[in-house]
Order: sequence, then C-alpha cells, then structure tokens
Amino acid sequence: MSARRLRVLVVHNRYRSEQPSGENHVVDQEISLPADAGHQVSVFERRSDDIASMSLLDRVAVPLRVPWNPVVRAELAARLHAERPDVVHVHNTFPLLSPSVIAACTDAGVPAVATLHNYTMVCPTGTLYRDGHVCTDCTGRLPLSAVRHGCYRGSRLATIPMALSMSANRRRWWSDVARFFCISEAQRQILVQAGMEQLSRPVDQDLLGCGVGGLTVGSFD
Repeated sequence: MSARRLRVLVVHNRYRSEQPSGENHVVDQEISLPADAGHQVSVFERRSDDIASMSLLDRVAVPLRVPWNPVVRAELAARLHAERPDVVHVHNTFPLLSPSVIAACTDAGVPAVATLHNYTMVCPTGTLYRDGHVCTDCTGRLPLSAVRHGCYRGSRLATIPMALSMSANRRRWWSDVARFFCISEAQRQILVQAGMEQLSRPVDQDLLGCGVGGLTVGSFD
C-alpha cells in the first residue's frame, strides 16, 4: 500500500513541571515533526500538574484509577468516534490516563502503537533500579517485590496501584498494541527476555518517516 498522509492522535500524560521530563520533550517532537511533514496530528492528554487543583475527592480517586480509568476510556472513545484517526500513538498513561486508553482504541477498531520510554511493562516504577543497584525482581513475574520494598516513593501503599496496573493490564498491552517502539536495543532485549515476544525482532524507529517514526497505513495490516 502506498504511503499517504495520516491522521494521528497522540495520547500522553504529561509529567509535573517541577520535574523536567525528557519524555515530555520527546512527545512534543513527535507531535511537531509529523505535523511539519504534512500529517494531521491531534492530542489527547492529561497533565499531572492538574492534580494539585483537583477537589479532595478527585485527588483521593487518582491512585484508585491508575490501573483503570473508565472516565478517560469514555472520553477517548468519543474522540476516536469524532476524529477517526488512522493510528493512536500512546506514550505515558500514568497517573491520570491508565491503560484503559488501549481498550478504547480496540473498541473503536483504531490501531494503537506505543513508545516505551522506560520499563513499566516489567517494573512498576519503570526504572529496574532499587537500593542503588539494578533490580529485575519483578520482570516476568507478579510485582510483589516492588510492593514489599515500597519501590514507588518509598511507600508500599503508593506502589500497590502501579503494581496492580502492571499485572492486570500486561496481557492487554502485549496483545492489543499493534507495534511498540523502544528507546534502545538494550531495552528491547530486556523486554524480550521478560516475555514481550512481539519485540523479538527490531522495529523501525522512524515513526511516520519524519525523524521520529516510518509507518504507513499498511503497516498494521
């Protein structure tokens, strides 16, 4: 199938402004560069900065919705119905989006691709690092070790939603995402060893053929 201009919907939860994020910068590039190349790019996002201005009830609900956010799923479903993008490009979904965005794409029949900026597929905190050394205790198994050690912010309670999200949604991520993009070959190899068989061969990193991807409509057939 010949390449054509695509309608791309970028999905991302922006990190807090007080914590400068290279991931936010990459996402901004992956919005601007395809647009400059003639693709139609729109954004569905949440901002962690907004948590501070939420009501007390909504702030309490944030960790409860980390594994699954039905409100976001419904809102994204409405956007997909209205815009009918050719592809959804998912980045960070923590803490305000959740993996429910993948379900919305599946329900709408819109292929989703995801850039893996870290190791959250196999490590609740995404770092593979604990107590000053590399840690792979949770790769390929239930992330009980992360909860036991309170890997997120030194808190067992705060780690539970992330561990639950990783366990409950692993199959959905691995089976319903059309293509993953890794940030390095080392990352790809670690994820393959953890069971992500869809990464067993290198993938084209040049999304949309404009410096950040190489997908055409036929890429998902």
